[in-house]
Amino acid sequence: MAQLFGIARFYFVNWPASSKDANDHLRSDGAQAVRELVLYGPLPWPTSGLYRMSELSDPPPMTIWPPGFNSWGHRCKLAAGTLWVMTDSRCGPLDQ
Repeated sequence: MAQLFGIARFYFVNWPASSKDANDHLRSDGAQAVRELVLYGPLPWPTSGLYRMSELSDPPPMTIWPPGFNSWGHRCKLAAGTLWVMTDSRCGPLDQ
């Protein structure tokens, strides 16, 4: 279910060593103990590869190149890992 709906929606409960599951805990410690453990003891589903933004290092500075046309140098720069799509505004519709 966690894979189907996403792990961010799921939590798990560590039952005490004397209980193997919720029913066992209910029988041994009562409904209030189960309620408190479910309300105040759930732990996030364990995941790997997730980090807080504060844990990530800053990216290296981008290397920027001029486009190679003197008249464009002040209008745009090129960089690795970016996509540029340039069109000519003088072009008309494709069927002409």
